Amino acid sequence: AEPAVRQGSGQWWRPLILIVPALVVIILASEGMVTAALGLAVQWRLPNQLVGAVVLAGLTSLPNAYAAVRLALQQRGSAVVSEAYNSNTINLVVGICLPALLVNVAGAGPAERFDLLWLLGMTLVTHQTVVRLA
Repeated sequence: AEPAVRQGSGQWWRPLILIVPALVVIILASEGMVTAALGLAVQWRLPNQLVGAVVLAGLTSLPNAYAAVRLALQQRGSAVVSEAYNSNTINLVVGICLPALLVNVAGAGPAERFDLLWLLGMTLVTHQTVVRLA
């Protein structure tokens, strides 16, 4: 198969134009998922945190699970491991650890700071180990 954009074809800007609509779709879908999860929490009379952790974590893991299954069917074992660890550790660091470090460190006690730094450190160690194995 021929690549969609050949070097020197003068169409280098096409992927850049597609980034904006893709980001808009991602942002709108994310807002919709969070709104729906909060609605479920109210309807089911459950804490927002519980529904967010279970429902949203499950929904956001589906694309990664699909990619891992496809890679496994292609017998690309190291890519499956890399997909599983990298996607989840990046989600943890970007979605939980960095915001918590940036927003809440001033009011956090020593135990909370240690937990956040431990999460960040273990994520980096795991990521480096998986990168070396892949």
